[in-house]
Order: sequence, then structure tokens, then C-alpha cells
Amino acid sequence: MVIKHKYTKKYLHDIAIAQLYDEYEAKGYSVTKEHMIGGYRADLVAQKNGETLVFEVTTGSLTQKGKERLRSLSAYVNSQAGHKFKFIYSPPPRERTIDIENIEEILTTEMIYNMPDELNALSPHPAIEEIYDVDVNEIDIGKDGTISLKGTGTVSVELRYGSDSDNKKDMGHITFYSFPFTFSSKLEHKNRKLDTKNLKIKIDTSKYYE
Repeated sequence: MVIKHKYTKKYLHDIAIAQLYDEYEAKGYSVTKEHMIGGYRADLVAQKNGETLVFEVTTGSLTQKGKERLRSLSAYVNSQAGHKFKFIYSPPPRERTIDIENIEEILTTEMIYNMPDELNALSPHPAIEEIYDVDVNEIDIGKDGTISLKGTGTVSVELRYGSDSDNKKDMGHITFYSFPFTFSSKLEHKNRKLDTKNLKIKIDTSKYYE
């Protein structure tokens, strides 16, 4: 039996939360689902060494009511000492067709040293936290043997507001978001590694403005 996409999509939110639960529990956090915090019911809360991470997960479009709730929850969490709010966007899984060695590490390094304009527009001091769910889903081989490819992924980013000294004194403001992105590049002929000179990355930050 092949599981139909509509059923996968129906339970994707629960699956995403379950995966986050396992990941942070493995990191030594005390994790709870459907956790009440400041009158809000958060999808997931992870606590460790005085740090509290509050997660809200979405797998699709948000309603106006959902957007307002998200803003309110984020504002409340970030006003609490030792708390960090993390908004996680988890799109439906895509079929992986091509594997490229260390592609997550390559994309992470590229974004760190060449911060995308889309992220610079959101914060004076954005920082790449993690890149995951990277898929290469389109490939084209030219007549000259040149291999071009396109793919998708998700980037988790720390958005900092205020100077570094302000953040150290807890006077700044830090928020964590995850955004989907697309990329295109070529493969080097000799070793079939990603050619970073031809790498183009486009990050979809539209949900930040909703």
C-alpha cells in the first residue's frame, strides 16, 4: 500500500512536532508538548540549564487569527528572561532524487560568508543557525556535459535586533525563524561537487511579513 499525499499532509503537523521532540530530547532537553505559557498553548517547549525554547510549528498557510496569535506568543516569550521563541515552517516532504555529498555543509558555509540579501533585510545582525531538509530535485545535462541542478531546503536563522553589547546585556531582541529556500548551481566536472561560484540562493521570507 502506498500512503496517499493527502494523509501525509493531514498528519504532517503532528509528525513535525514529534520529530522536534525527539531531536531536543536527544540533546538533553526536558521537552513537553501542548505546553501552557503565559495563557498560550505552545506546540512544544524544551528546557535545559535555565534556557527555555518555545516552538510554534506550521505546515501551511496561516489564517489572520493564527498570524495574530503567533505575533502575540512571540512577543510574550521574548519578553521573558531566558526564553527564546522559535517559529518552525515544515513543508510537506519532497521526493529526493539526487544525493550530493556534504551539500548541507556547503550551503551553510556559503550563507554564513555571503549572507543572503533577504535575511539582511530582516535584521541588522542575522546569523545562520542550521540548514536542513535539502533536496536536489531537478538536474539537466547539457550537450557539452555541463551538469546544472536545482533544489530546495530550509534555513533556520537567528534575527538579532540591537548591538552585540546590547544583546550581551539582555537589552537587545533575538528571534528565531525558519524559511524555505531554493538554489541552483552546477557540478564541478572533476569531482562532481557543488560549484559554489555558480551557486544562486533565493530565500522565501514572505511568512515573516504576514
